[in-house]
Amino acid sequence: NPQGIALEAESLPELSLEGLLQSIEVEDPTLVALDGVEDPQNLGAIARVAEAAGVAGLILSNRRSAPLSPAAARASAGAIEWLPCARVTNLPRALNELKLKGFWVFGSEPEAPLDLFELPDRALEGKRVVVFGAEGRGVRRGVERELDYRVRIPLGGRVASLNVSSAAAVFLFELNRRAFLCLPLMRGRGIAHHSPFDRLLAGVAQLAEQLICNQQVAGSSPIASSRSGAQSFGNT
Repeated sequence: NPQGIALEAESLPELSLEGLLQSIEVEDPTLVALDGVEDPQNLGAIARVAEAAGVAGLILSNRRSAPLSPAAARASAGAIEWLPCARVTNLPRALNELKLKGFWVFGSEPEAPLDLFELPDRALEGKRVVVFGAEGRGVRRGVERELDYRVRIPLGGRVASLNVSSAAAVFLFELNRRAFLCLPLMRGRGIAHHSPFDRLLAGVAQLAEQLICNQQVAGSSPIASSRSGAQSFGNT
């Protein structure tokens, strides 16, 4: 660089599928698998989104997949340094192995029959893998056969689809939002072994419930109290 400093760094580590699963510390993780995403900028952007959304790992195929290159690292804003990545020879086979281990497999497809915002609650429980395909080609047929849920992001404009990294952001954070709404179910199972993100959401939900209970005990809601106060002020 201009300051005369050179730094030599090793390549980012790539795990086997089994190694990735062994590195996971949460009970019900979310994984992201990429099918044919060859642009390192898209890979980096998806890694950034995935890490921010609390994803436990990224699965890439040996063929038709971008390398963990400096370009991908820059596009990820450093997130790829924190997100474990696995390389697999056969993505459909890897997805099948994950299904045998109890994972639900989701696929993001523009023409899918199921609306992202209408996912059933049962689909949000347990371990899951979300598959994103290449722009233009989408998810390959062999991968599609392994999907439990084919899901589309509803669009209200005239464009037919989103950039794959934008689709990943919408999809993953919508899953997080829905998981927040389903937290009472999670608390029924016990959340001691869920991720810190899940435990934070559960704490917020418990606090909100306590505030509602306190208001009910007091016999009034903030809205009712404010209206009562406004009427008293108007009568003075």
